[in-house]
Amino acid sequence: MKLPIGSYIIISYEIKYLERGEEHILISTKERITKEEGEEEVDKPQIIRLGDGEIPEFFEKLLQETDIEIGKEYTIEVPPEEAYGVRDMKKLESIPLKRFRRFLQQERLVLEDRSKRLAPGKVVYANLGGLQVYYGRILHVGDRDVIIDRNHPLAGKTMHVKFKIHKAIRPDASREEKLDVILQKFFGDVGSFLKTRFPSETILEIELSKDYFMKFAKIDRMSAETILREIYVPKTLLLAKASLLFKDLGVTKITWIDEYEIGIESTPKTEVEGKTQEEPVGNEELDSKKN
Repeated sequence: MKLPIGSYIIISYEIKYLERGEEHILISTKERITKEEGEEEVDKPQIIRLGDGEIPEFFEKLLQETDIEIGKEYTIEVPPEEAYGVRDMKKLESIPLKRFRRFLQQERLVLEDRSKRLAPGKVVYANLGGLQVYYGRILHVGDRDVIIDRNHPLAGKTMHVKFKIHKAIRPDASREEKLDVILQKFFGDVGSFLKTRFPSETILEIELSKDYFMKFAKIDRMSAETILREIYVPKTLLLAKASLLFKDLGVTKITWIDEYEIGIESTPKTEVEGKTQEEPVGNEELDSKKN
């Protein structure tokens, strides 16, 4: 099975490369957690949507071109020309030293440590309206010029990719299936507290159940921070990527509902001349004082 762009996949993966005979991890779904008995490596599968750039471009292309069997583990070697490219000597750029220092003063170029001290090996970023984009790495600092290596830092490296797809939701799946995986992507296990419905073809309602708040003994600063982290930050990220819901589910409006329930004690009632009336709290105390 080949996976088209727009597919949602639940995937475990690890990408490594060799440098000077030593293996380095580029990116992985595995995390090291500390327990009382020591550190433990735990795999946390990731939910991604193919085509959204959430993983390296060459890896996305690999997933789209490989005939994949769900649940099977794959180990694939990706040569440099299919990963980050081969090293190209034409991408070595010489910049006059005075001009380079002027660019640093103007912050058109920025060094990785934000200093103005030049040294071989330092990474240089281009400052594009406050957005820093990788420019290159300093190879040599001379009396008259600075040599910048404009190749990708991983150019010439062979990538070793290991991955397993646990589940795949294709673009032609039902919108209920896609909605489930989208909510799982943003909210994780907390998504079980979200109730969804389509009151019409183009409207989606997402309701946060009151049961979610019942798990907190009281709402204090700590629990409020947990609620923000588990619910409202993911909600903001989800709505910021509303195109997932609009394009993939065919809706034009999203309504978010917070469900609360406040318990109010009812006032005791008494019978007077065959009619029911409310009895004020503390009525017995007033009668005893009169007597």
